[in-house]
Amino acid sequence: MKKTSFKISMMAIIIATLFSTSCKKEKTNEIDGNNDPKTTYSSVYEFIKSLAPEMQKFTINATTGGTIKGTAGTNINFTAGSLMKSGVPVTGNVEITLQEIRTKRDMMSTGVFTGSFDGQILESDGMFFIDARQDGVQLEIDPNNPMEVEMPAVDNLPDSTMILFIGVADSINRDNVAWKPNKVPVGNSQNAYVFKWYNFGFCNIDRYYDPNCSGDLEITIPSNYDPNKTSIMIIFEDVHAEAATYKLSSGKFATLYCLPLNRKIKLLCVSIIDEKLYFSLTDETTEATMRYTIPEGKLTSEVALDAILKSF
Repeated sequence: MKKTSFKISMMAIIIATLFSTSCKKEKTNEIDGNNDPKTTYSSVYEFIKSLAPEMQKFTINATTGGTIKGTAGTNINFTAGSLMKSGVPVTGNVEITLQEIRTKRDMMSTGVFTGSFDGQILESDGMFFIDARQDGVQLEIDPNNPMEVEMPAVDNLPDSTMILFIGVADSINRDNVAWKPNKVPVGNSQNAYVFKWYNFGFCNIDRYYDPNCSGDLEITIPSNYDPNKTSIMIIFEDVHAEAATYKLSSGKFATLYCLPLNRKIKLLCVSIIDEKLYFSLTDETTEATMRYTIPEGKLTSEVALDAILKSF
């Protein structure tokens, strides 16, 4: 139990490091070299969160049930009478919210990374967030009538070794998520995963990446960088996996996760200097002891940085 509490607390620290202070942006008519209006920043929060995949809204009739279809191909069916409040089926219209998290850019912008509850790195083949409310009150799903989900594999090739993970979110901030394995079986269609889902919140189809790993990581940032206005994300090159970092009291950065060894990664560092946006992208290979130094970043724009995130 103490270990569990520690993991949740550390997840909050990690997300707070990534998305902590407020942001203000002042647009001008002056254009920089990236053909983007120059903007001033006090943090990276607003920019990164603005890239998050949309929260799609649907309305279904709880009495008859219905199917929602996400823009990225996720289909979720609610059977008749399956939506409940305090154990009692509800009637009438219900608002369903769906967020599909498919790409590395999606994960970075939502702050929902592929780290397990016990500190292991996961390889994801797609995630989503699902919620149901009536008159603003969150509903429950009847455990005898779960959601029926069909979710496309990221590369359209379902993998039989993948299992379901449920996102354990902080009660205050939905972005503070750690993944716990779920025993619900997963079936495959031609290009999608098919399964029943019994929970509102986050769902992830993953497998453990590699247990041969190390968490001995320290990242040093340039001396003119403010650690409180800097975010560093770890991006694995060969699989659909990412890890967050958090700020140490020394001003260096570390990770809560055990990183698989001998893997090529990229360290994406985004920082605010004099209210301007800077970034660097560093190629590294994971080792038992990792001591990395972030180089001086380049002045960038929203358009240019978003193009980099889309390229992963």
